[in-house]
Amino acid sequence: MGVGLIQLVNVEGDASDNADTIVETWICDWDDVKYGWNINNPNIGTTWSGNSDYICSTIKYNRENQRFYGKDYLGNTRSGIDVVTAQITYKRDWTLEQSAWSIKIASSGYRIFKVLGEGTWGVIQKPCGWQENDYKMPILQYDLSCKFEGNLPYSTYYSYVGKINNEADMPILGITGSRGCVLFESFSIIPNIVQDEIINHDVTLTFKYSMFDWNWEWRNPVQLTNTYDGKPMVWQNKYPNRPDYTQTASLVNTPIWSGDTYQYVPTGQVDMQGNPIYNSEQMGDPAYGRGGWDYRTYASLNNKCVYDYANLLDLFNEAQSEE
Repeated sequence: MGVGLIQLVNVEGDASDNADTIVETWICDWDDVKYGWNINNPNIGTTWSGNSDYICSTIKYNRENQRFYGKDYLGNTRSGIDVVTAQITYKRDWTLEQSAWSIKIASSGYRIFKVLGEGTWGVIQKPCGWQENDYKMPILQYDLSCKFEGNLPYSTYYSYVGKINNEADMPILGITGSRGCVLFESFSIIPNIVQDEIINHDVTLTFKYSMFDWNWEWRNPVQLTNTYDGKPMVWQNKYPNRPDYTQTASLVNTPIWSGDTYQYVPTGQVDMQGNPIYNSEQMGDPAYGRGGWDYRTYASLNNKCVYDYANLLDLFNEAQSEE
């Protein structure tokens, strides 16, 4: 490896005047730049040597190397070293996630649910009976892009594809209070090569946002059947020892619907194969005939949800990127 920073040639911004940013221009050893920022200083997130209130937010350098002859900033004589010019920006108010990633938001179609409901004609208010209609839920696609310096967290990207957010808030997407609504769909990595060397990567992470948890599906109401003869059950005002007895006259001879819905909550335990174990908990008792949102699960003894939950913010915590 090379010797890192060679010579400081310019500083813009005055910390004594509480400038928002300090920009340093350095001559750097090309051997360190072409493999990513492997020098100890600077790195994104480190403080400025002149004032610890300023944090390194971006590092940009040109793509044309030159030969350096002379003394470096430590007074050592250097000659015949390939160097590039780097521009290093330090900010007072700094957050890595917001400044490093550019975000593109676009429509991505719909999630369509078959919803059974009873409606009326709008003007004459005439009942039109039970109908199965398409309920369309808009899907938003978030593409987050950055130039990534250093070692990429490949294993994290691969292991999180197809998982949904366990945390309720994802501030980098501007989303709050939406556990399970963000699906990590895919990622792409494109290396940038200069003089047969990979100097950084263009990284794009793609997420899909739904208004409801991706594990939720609409469950239409199901009419109860008599366990004795298998026939549909209706409310009646006789046989008080029967389970469908009622004293509400308006319900007599109308179907009895099952409106109970359940959710599957992770217990924090796993089975012998390492799969998460979920417990079934009742979400409530909606009014008869209205249906409800229910968790869809694999047909297994563990009631495993279709999508596993994960802390998707881990995808950004390991990143060191430049604007």
